[in-house]
Amino acid sequence: MEFVGNISLIPFLSDTFYSLLIDLVNTSELHPEKISYPAGAVIIGVACVEGYINELIYMGSLGQAEGENKRLQRKLENFGTDIIKKLKLLKKKARKDEEISEELLDDFRLLYGLRGKLVHYKVQEEKPNDPAYISRLEALERRLFKDRRPQGDISLDRMLTTELAQWVRKLVFDLISALYKAGYEPPRPRWIELIDPKRFNPRANSN
Repeated sequence: MEFVGNISLIPFLSDTFYSLLIDLVNTSELHPEKISYPAGAVIIGVACVEGYINELIYMGSLGQAEGENKRLQRKLENFGTDIIKKLKLLKKKARKDEEISEELLDDFRLLYGLRGKLVHYKVQEEKPNDPAYISRLEALERRLFKDRRPQGDISLDRMLTTELAQWVRKLVFDLISALYKAGYEPPRPRWIELIDPKRFNPRANSN
């Protein structure tokens, strides 16, 4: 915990968000009829990735030479809350940019768009004659259900399933792992424990 005047700041929340994401997925598996848990997983999943990236920036864990590290830090900060731009720049500057695949970025764009629909929801947005919106939902539904796609008109609430929550958890973990493999050092030991347990506990190498 940090304090600025009387205001408390908690600069490191990404691993807490990831723990909450796991709880939401597990609860969704126990109660698949509830749409609140998948909806929560979407919102918290995006918050986890955004928090992780901001922690990389805050800690300067950007894997560059010192001067370039600060330049990259400033560029990322200038993007404000635009996570997509931050991810694209992190891929471009990564030592192993191939680890951050376009498929991962495309999937995160789908997740980010869905999160936006939930957080900024308007009733009139559920329009069957909005081709761009329907196309994004259909793309996500193909990821989730493949050959088991539900029948009938697609809608936002139809997406809020346990399969969606599970997909979010895997995507968040895979994306953060990809940032690590690309050369961005995790900002906190807890992430090393999650992503690379053998490095966190060298004894595991001998088992």
